[in-house]
Amino acid sequence: MTRPFLGHMLWHCPLFAEARNSDPCIQSIMNLDLSNALSLGLPDVLRADPYGPLWHTKDYVSNLATCAQHDIVDIAKALDSQWRPNAAFHRAADFYASSVSANSSLASMTARQFFTHHKGPFTPIELVDPPRVSEHPNNFCECGNGVNTYTDGSLLNPTLSPIVIGGGAIMYDKRDLSRFPFSANELCFSFQDSNTAGVGLLFPIPGQFGSSTRSEIIPGILALSAPMFVSIGADSANFIRLANAIISNPDYKPPKPWGVTPNGDLWSTFQRQLQIRGGGVAAITKIKAHTELEDIAKGIISERDRDGNAIADDLARRGVGSHIPGLADFSYALGCRVKLYISLLNHIHAMIARVFKAAQQHREQTKKRAWATGIQVSHRD
Repeated sequence: MTRPFLGHMLWHCPLFAEARNSDPCIQSIMNLDLSNALSLGLPDVLRADPYGPLWHTKDYVSNLATCAQHDIVDIAKALDSQWRPNAAFHRAADFYASSVSANSSLASMTARQFFTHHKGPFTPIELVDPPRVSEHPNNFCECGNGVNTYTDGSLLNPTLSPIVIGGGAIMYDKRDLSRFPFSANELCFSFQDSNTAGVGLLFPIPGQFGSSTRSEIIPGILALSAPMFVSIGADSANFIRLANAIISNPDYKPPKPWGVTPNGDLWSTFQRQLQIRGGGVAAITKIKAHTELEDIAKGIISERDRDGNAIADDLARRGVGSHIPGLADFSYALGCRVKLYISLLNHIHAMIARVFKAAQQHREQTKKRAWATGIQVSHRD
């Protein structure tokens, strides 16, 4: 006696129809024509086309233009999801189509490969030396007015490391550009914004790896290039803790070498820039993020700090979009696809667990009937 194919038991065997169909989405999922592996709960790699199938199909590359029978909208409907493509998702689809049109080999790439190809490899940040306090001491006199430099970072898809993308920002409060013009590093590595209450800088966070701490360290590094006294306000405790340790002791030695310390490449750059600068930096102040107007009255945050942090936060989100045109939209679209894929797998895995439990109960009931009637059953039961 041959055992039935596992896929038949999970998806078609009438004995387990009640367990299978207790989730109303399962019938719709069956109509998606899942791959054999996915029907057994084994996910294929995510495909890159925003409107295409989540999983790999045999005709996907050769019949790319017409391969839409399992498109993302059908999958969302099958999962009873209210999600539908928005303007950013449409732009991501255009970005993908134009990329494949320019280079047809990209059509065979997975989502991660396609995103990595466009994001590019991480290269060390080559900064010129910051201005030295000893050369222009009058420019670095402490102003005594509290925080004058607000830094922030932002991430899109922070929990999805293969497709994370980041941006950073600096907002200088009342910086006089006639006296303190932009440095070479600021001009080279950032986009200047003149629509803020002060002087704003925004920029993409480079590299394949992204984390909230990295997106906070890089603005701090760039702020050290400003030819003025800098008193930074930030909302990241991880950044503030180690940055202040270095500011208080420029020769600070970490417990482990920078090369094996998380984000050590950036911390070593921060320390080197501070050492060359030779001072002119106050201890970094913790600014509470995402506050309300009521917090000003409660004394939790000053109006000036709240406005400065809010502007830096907005600039950092715009910094995410300062990567190559279309990449941020594509990252957003991949995030949507990943969430739908996870939802699909959750439904499938839950159904498999129910069917296996029902199958076990069926075997036990069969054995009890056999013992009661004396009818011999297969040893496999």
